[in-house]
Amino acid sequence: TDLVDIATLQRIHDDVSAVTGLSSGLTDPDGTPITKPSKMSRLCGKLVRGSKEGQQACADSDTKIGTEATETGKPAISRCTGYAELFDFAVPITVAGQIVGYSLGGQVLTEVPDEKELRGKAKRLGLDPAQFVEAYQQIMVMPMEQIQASARLLDTIANVVSNLAYQKLTLEKQFKKLKTDNKQLRLTSLKVERRSRDLSILNDLSST
Repeated sequence: TDLVDIATLQRIHDDVSAVTGLSSGLTDPDGTPITKPSKMSRLCGKLVRGSKEGQQACADSDTKIGTEATETGKPAISRCTGYAELFDFAVPITVAGQIVGYSLGGQVLTEVPDEKELRGKAKRLGLDPAQFVEAYQQIMVMPMEQIQASARLLDTIANVVSNLAYQKLTLEKQFKKLKTDNKQLRLTSLKVERRSRDLSILNDLSST
């Protein structure tokens, strides 16, 4: 966020969600959210994450997929290990070879779930079956190929942003070095001027 302002990052994820229909968001390397979730599903945002257990399950799932993305250096796609069991993906964001965050997306299905199974899951989680089924039915269903394409899209955008951030970082370092060099040059110039005055005085004294 020191290299790219949060408002720009938020707008990028909002636009990606608007185009793909997927939920998306940006976190730091530790999983702490940087942007507000874009197009968060009611199932995940209200029902599953409405309890401490659900929040922890989702956090563990995000950590798992983030670890996979870190190890491969590529977008990772997997079914959420939390209570919702939706498909998510994580895109590692690197600047100068260092991971500075993750773009997360997903909260989708590849097939319509069985309502009877959903009601059973809701009871096991202590949730209202009718609300749980209704929230599940609002989840977008798409083929895996489309999920993979969405992950690649976010990866491409992340690479562009990373390159711009790296260029900004390089320019800032060069500017800082230039300021340091200029300061050193001024100090050296002052020393030369003082030395020249001292020599001039000595020459005047020796000629009298």
